[in-house]
Amino acid sequence: MPKRPVTIGLLMGILAVLVFVGFSVMKGSRPDLAQAVTLTLACVGFVQAIHFIWIVLRAAPEDLGILSDYQVIIVIGAIAVIWISIEAAFKIFNTVLSSR
Repeated sequence: MPKRPVTIGLLMGILAVLVFVGFSVMKGSRPDLAQAVTLTLACVGFVQAIHFIWIVLRAAPEDLGILSDYQVIIVIGAIAVIWISIEAAFKIFNTVLSSR
C-alpha cells in the first residue's frame, strides 16, 4: 500500500471532477462547485478508509493498544465511509447524467 494515500485520493478526486465537468458541459449544465468538492472529498475518504482498514488489519494488538478490542468496529466504520463515499459519487454523477 502506498505511503501517501491522500495523494492518490486527491488524484482520483481531480480525475472524477474532470469527468464531472465534462459530463456537465456535455449536458449543457453549469458544473456546481459544491458537487465538485463533495466528489473530491468522497474520493479522498474512499482511499483513506481503505488504507485505514489495511493498517488496522495488519497491526499487531500491541500497536493498537486500547483499541485492539475494537478492531472489528473500526473496520465496520471504515467500510461505512467507503459506502457513503461511493454513494455520494454516484448521486452526483446520476444528477448530472439525468439532467435534461
